[in-house]
Amino acid sequence: MNKLDKSYKEIIENMMSIAGYDVTYEDLLKEEDGWWSRYTMTSEQRDKWVEDSINVLRKNLKWPKYKAKNQMVWVELMWGLRILDTDLSNADTN
Repeated sequence: MNKLDKSYKEIIENMMSIAGYDVTYEDLLKEEDGWWSRYTMTSEQRDKWVEDSINVLRKNLKWPKYKAKNQMVWVELMWGLRILDTDLSNADTN
């Protein structure tokens, strides 16, 4: 496993931990495709995960901040959990 793959593993396991799930990277590999849509996190958890993940990429790969941020956009698109904290009770229904 190369440095980037190890970083992805660390990022995904950190995401699951921040979201409150006791699931390892290896557990997720055993699940069917679409595991990322079966779990959820809040916006606050997502913000913490992205911030922590940028630091992981910078530390492990010696990347500048802009490159780590750009990579996290892709990582979140591919493996980010659904955000489930929207309060629609006050939404305009017109």
